[in-house]
Amino acid sequence: MSALLMCILTAASGILGLLFSGGSRADSIFYIPWTFFGDAFIPLIIFSFALWFRNRFCAIVAIVLSFLNIFLRTTSIVLYQKTFMPLDFFSIQLLLEHADAAGTQAVLGSNFIFWLVPLLAAISCGIAYLCVVIWRSSGRKRKQLASAWHISFAVLLALSALSNVFYAVSSRIINPHFYTGHLVQPLPFGVVDMANDSLNYFFPDKHKTHTFSPESQQLLMQFGMLPPAGELSATPVDKPFDKIIIIAVESLDYKYIHAVNPEIPAGVTPVLDKLTAEYPAMTNYFAAAQPTSWGLSALLLSRPDYRWEKNYRLNESVFTVAQKNGFKTYYFSAVSGSFGNNRETYRSIFKPEKIFFLEEWQKYYAKEQSPSSVWGLADHELYDGVMQVLQQERAERFIAVISTIDTHPPYNAPMLTPQEKQQFSGDFLQSLYSTDKSLGQFLNKIRSNKALYNENTLIIITADHSATHGENYLKRESYDPDRIPLIFVTPRKEVFNKINLNKYASSIDLPPTLLQLIKCNIPESFMGRTLFSEKSTAFCWTIPQVLNVHTAADWWSIEIKNPPVQPLRRAFYDFFRMYYPN
Repeated sequence: MSALLMCILTAASGILGLLFSGGSRADSIFYIPWTFFGDAFIPLIIFSFALWFRNRFCAIVAIVLSFLNIFLRTTSIVLYQKTFMPLDFFSIQLLLEHADAAGTQAVLGSNFIFWLVPLLAAISCGIAYLCVVIWRSSGRKRKQLASAWHISFAVLLALSALSNVFYAVSSRIINPHFYTGHLVQPLPFGVVDMANDSLNYFFPDKHKTHTFSPESQQLLMQFGMLPPAGELSATPVDKPFDKIIIIAVESLDYKYIHAVNPEIPAGVTPVLDKLTAEYPAMTNYFAAAQPTSWGLSALLLSRPDYRWEKNYRLNESVFTVAQKNGFKTYYFSAVSGSFGNNRETYRSIFKPEKIFFLEEWQKYYAKEQSPSSVWGLADHELYDGVMQVLQQERAERFIAVISTIDTHPPYNAPMLTPQEKQQFSGDFLQSLYSTDKSLGQFLNKIRSNKALYNENTLIIITADHSATHGENYLKRESYDPDRIPLIFVTPRKEVFNKINLNKYASSIDLPPTLLQLIKCNIPESFMGRTLFSEKSTAFCWTIPQVLNVHTAADWWSIEIKNPPVQPLRRAFYDFFRMYYPN
C-alpha cells in the first residue's frame, strides 16, 4: 500500500507541473513538468530503501516528504498567482523572495493554519483510504498489482532522476548562465543552493580579491565607472541638507506616470505629474536591482547584490555614515518585519538607528487599528505613522527612508471613495491613483510643517525597483530592472542645476550623492558614483546573475559567471567582480 501511495503522490507532482505550465514562453512549458518529477527524487530514493530493506520508517519519511513537496509547490503557485502576474518564465524568479510563511499568511489569511492543516490532514486520510480500498479489492490479483506498483515506482524513479540530470545538464553545463527560475528548479538543487549559501555565511572568504587589466581600467574610466582622486570627499553644496526623506514607492515604474507615458489614463497620477514638472527629475534613472530587498541594498549600500550582503554583512551604508556625522536614521516599512526575516536582516545590513515594521506600528502607534492591506499598512496609514514619529522625535538632522506597499499586488486602494473608484477601472489603476493621492497628502503635511520642511530639507521621490508585475502599460517583454522616478523636492532646487537630469544613472548612484549633499565622505565600498559627476552609465544587476549596462548610445547584457572575452564586456565584468569577488 505504501508503494501505491508513493506512486500516487509522485504522479500528483507531475500532474501539478502539467496543470501549471502555461507560461508565456515555450521554455517554461518544457521545464516545469520536468521539475515536479524532479522534486520527488529524494522521497523516491528514501522509499527505495524502504522497499529494499522492508523498513516502514523509511516509507513513512518518504510519504511525508512527498506531501511536503506537494504542499510547498501548491502554496507557491497559489501565492504567486495571487500576488504577481500569471505564471511567467521571466518573472517567476520573484517567487524566491515571497514564498515564506508571512507571504502565505498575507494571501491565505491570518488564520490559514487552522483551516489549512485540517484540510491537508483530510486529503491525506482520503488518499490513504483510497489506497486501502484499492488494495483490499484487488483480491487474488494482489501480487500482480504489487508488481505493477513496483514497476510504476521504478519508472517514476527513473523519470525523477532524468529530470534532475536534465536540469543539471541544460542549466548548469550547456548554458550555466541561463536562469530557469524558482518554480522550475527541482527541489534537490534548491537544497544544495541553500546549503551552499549557509556554508558561505558561516565560512566567508574575506580575503579573496579581484584585479583587472590596464585595458579594463581605461575603459571603466572612459565610461565614468571609477571615481577620480578626491571625489570620495568632495561636496557640491556650500550648505549641507539637514533633513532628508526618501520615499521608495513600491514598484513605481517611471512609465507609470501619466506625464511620462500617455498609456496611463489622465488623472491617475496628478501629484507625480506636477512634481515631475515642478522639481528636478531624472529621465534615465534605472533601478540597479530588484525585487525590494535588492533594490533597497542599492539604495542604501550602493551595492545591488542583496544576497551577498546578507551573507557577509561587511559594508557601510548611508545610515552608518550619516550616524557617524550626527544624523538620526530611520527605516519605515508597511509590512511585517518577520516577512523574509527582514527586521533582523535589515538591522544587520542597512543598520538604521530606528526601524519600524508592521509590528512596531501596531505596538506603539496603532494598537486598535487592524491593517487595511493584506501586506500590512496602507500608504496613508504608513505616512501618518511617519509624521507622528518625526514630530515626536524632533531630530534636527535625520535621514528617513519610507518603503510603501499599496502598488504591490494584490493592489490596495482603501482610502478611495466609491465615486473615486468609478473613475478608473481595475485594481491596478485604482491603487496607483490611491498611491499618488496618499503621496500628495503626505507632502502637503510635511511642507506645511516648518520644523520639518525648510531650506535644508530634501524629499526624494523614487521607487524600490521598477515594475516586476501587473498591468503591462510598459509595452516591454522583459521585466529586467528599468527606469524609475527620481524627483528632488526641496526649496533649494538650484542645487540640482549642477546635475544633467537626462544622463544615465542607476540607484547605486544615489547613496554617494546623498552623502555629498550632507557633506560626508563616500565609503570605498560604494559601487556608484555621485550624480554630480560626469558619469552617464546605468549599471544594473539581475537575480539571474546578469549585468545590464545602459548608456545613451547602447546597452549591454553581460553574464557574470565566466569572464567575457570582448574587452568592454570584460571591463564591466571586472568592475562587478572588484566589489563582489566571491
